[in-house]
Amino acid sequence: MSISKLLNLRLGVKKLRSFASQKFQRVDKTIRDYVDTVVSDVIPIDIENSTISQVKSRFDDFPEPRENVTMDRYKFFTRRQTKSESIEGFLTDLENKSHDYEFGTLRESLIRDIL
Repeated sequence: MSISKLLNLRLGVKKLRSFASQKFQRVDKTIRDYVDTVVSDVIPIDIENSTISQVKSRFDDFPEPRENVTMDRYKFFTRRQTKSESIEGFLTDLENKSHDYEFGTLRESLIRDIL
């Protein structure tokens, strides 16, 4: 390989490293900014003078995530028995999941329909 090709290759590698480094720095800064924003929403601003119980209470103030009944029902109705799964295991899984999906009196008939 000629010297000029080696120099061009070396220059190309340097440019590639520089480009990748710049991209990584932008992504890293974006992630750090996002984490800082999330943490500042959760933890009091004056973290140095806060007690553990004050920090924990900030986490307790966040609401619990709501259940998505529509998505849960979708998962229930599209659930299929796998090849390696026994019928007993499949039925048990359907019965366990059906308790959480607000089916009421339809629960047993819906399980039967899926089977």
